[in-house]
Amino acid sequence: MPEKRKQFSIKAILLMTTLVAASSPWWLEQYERFLAWRLARPVARQAFPKLSPFTRVSVSGRAAIVEFEGEEYELLKVEGIPTDRLMRVAEIVYEDRAEKRFREDLVELLNAAGKKVGSSVSLNLQSVETGEVRSVANAPMTHENRQVVYGQTELDSDSMALLRRLESAKK
Repeated sequence: MPEKRKQFSIKAILLMTTLVAASSPWWLEQYERFLAWRLARPVARQAFPKLSPFTRVSVSGRAAIVEFEGEEYELLKVEGIPTDRLMRVAEIVYEDRAEKRFREDLVELLNAAGKKVGSSVSLNLQSVETGEVRSVANAPMTHENRQVVYGQTELDSDSMALLRRLESAKK
């Protein structure tokens, strides 16, 4: 990619990200369109590390229940990005495989959303049992956790019922 075009692309991404931070519905729609355009272009397939901070992930719609350090939480944000926005990016990029990719390929999804992550991420979680909100600055992401999540093929009925209750409570 020519240097001048690369600089324009980076500036456009920074501008769109800044405008999205205002969370105006119009800007969010423009940002999603830009992401779809940017990600639809042919790009060399990049290998991303297969890491996860969670040992279980259940997704329904745009809500997620995760197991972190042995406890169940509703996932509110990852690296400052709200869960519903991450799911929108997953739907744009991965279409019918969005939920699977959200569960199994968090590093790649965060990269698509504009966040480069290393071996840890920041999380905002809400306890399923107590409703207490917890912020974790450096949640370790491990290959072992990702493999456990990868091995899960179906949601158990309790988690699915919990997700439905959470979604109906938000409406």
